Amino acid sequence: MPAIPKNAQLGPRGKALLQVIVEAIDNGEIQEDQPETFLAYSVCLQRLGDPQDGPTYTEGARLQFHGLNELNEWTMANPGIPKVTGLIVNKESCQPSKGYVESNGRPYQNMQWIPWWMEETRKAIQFDWNPYLGGNP
Repeated sequence: MPAIPKNAQLGPRGKALLQVIVEAIDNGEIQEDQPETFLAYSVCLQRLGDPQDGPTYTEGARLQFHGLNELNEWTMANPGIPKVTGLIVNKESCQPSKGYVESNGRPYQNMQWIPWWMEETRKAIQFDWNPYLGGNP
């Protein structure tokens, strides 16, 4: 397990969202190379208790406020950790947002990011998240 810098700890909202994702992996709901099994924004919000604070104009914006941005930024700050937020997708397209793709340094146009995304999701599904869900690592 890579060492986590002190300034890159995962906060409570990001950790709560990570827990939702890991539970879906552990119970077999999320399957490798099957984006239709990945979690929709609405499902994540429901499993977080349907929080109503923060932006409400889209489910994506609300989930960003409730841990999505924090979790994505944490994985970007820690190169040894898979980009687990790629397991959260738009329910219609079964793809992550343009923001996820571009924030991780990939151009969104031409769909050339899809092989990278699929590899990151495979890594995230196979990764041992348990050390990150207890106390601070």
